[in-house]
Amino acid sequence: MSGTSVVNVRERTAPEMCNEQDTSLAVAGCQHIHVQLDEARFIGAFMTSVCRTLEVEEICSYAARALYRRAPYRRIVFAFPAESIDRTICYSPTEQNPTDISEQSSHDGEADGFDPAQSASKTTTIELCDGLGVVTIDPVTEQSYGLSETVLQQVALIVSQAIRNAVEHCRVKNLAMRDGLTGLYNRRIFDEVLTQKIQNPDTCPLSLLLVDLDNFKWVNDRFGHQAGDLALQTVARVLKDSCRGHDLVARFGGEEFAIILTQTSGYNAFAIAQRIRKRLAKTGIPCDGGEFNLTASFGLASSRSVSPMPASGIVKQADYALYQAKMTGKNKVCVYTSELLKSALASRAVGNGAPCAHAAC
Repeated sequence: MSGTSVVNVRERTAPEMCNEQDTSLAVAGCQHIHVQLDEARFIGAFMTSVCRTLEVEEICSYAARALYRRAPYRRIVFAFPAESIDRTICYSPTEQNPTDISEQSSHDGEADGFDPAQSASKTTTIELCDGLGVVTIDPVTEQSYGLSETVLQQVALIVSQAIRNAVEHCRVKNLAMRDGLTGLYNRRIFDEVLTQKIQNPDTCPLSLLLVDLDNFKWVNDRFGHQAGDLALQTVARVLKDSCRGHDLVARFGGEEFAIILTQTSGYNAFAIAQRIRKRLAKTGIPCDGGEFNLTASFGLASSRSVSPMPASGIVKQADYALYQAKMTGKNKVCVYTSELLKSALASRAVGNGAPCAHAAC
């Protein structure tokens, strides 16, 4: 009929249908490979970023920024238990730096607006290896966080290894800084810190105490070296407990200790030394079912302002004062003065233990 068109519909043959299916599978396969390559590139970049530091806070910061660029979130919390680091670090994209919330009572960030109980249905939790900690991610939307399970597993492995490296680095670094017996800072750290502090106007006035145990050889001879070691550990604990957090207590060598008192005048340092001396004398050291007591002599030197002299200069001054304390009866505090220097030099030259007439003992 005129005006009427006839369309012939031909059924597709089996080979044609197979070709279409093959094409669809090929496209899907290419898309899958593209996704895998993209994830592999991200994982490589993530590893490079996170593993370039040995500081825990920096590791968390780098990881948080890399993850946010990949898939934005509202908040991410890194929680490390006491067995490893005992810290909780929260990172938010609205802040330039991670916010350390380790002092908060909660290790889940709830003190700063993050409540896992309310967000449990949408948060993503990454368990780190070997119980190192947990990473909790709070997405921007109600949907789950936009990373595949494969990527999250790789993130867990990479962050875990980075944290392990940081913990081990901290352990080795701490061993290099500490005295093996007492746990106090060693002589090398003392020298480095004193050099910095004595030239820093923010830490002046600065005072230095040298502490030497009286008649310590008697302890080793009578009770044995194990008792001597216990005595050194007990004294170290008393010194540490008697000082402020920003003071440095170090084992100077043998039975001698050193204390750097920053922002402390000679007058105040003398009062601190007297308090420590009395506390030491009252501290009993257990041995063979009983206990014994030790006393100590103190040498004190102070610098009122930034000093042009090297750190070794104030050490010598405190050593002169300590020598006079030893020569004039022990179990006392002597303060360095110019007159004391003359007296100490004279008594050392003569060897008669001249009295400390001009020192504040």
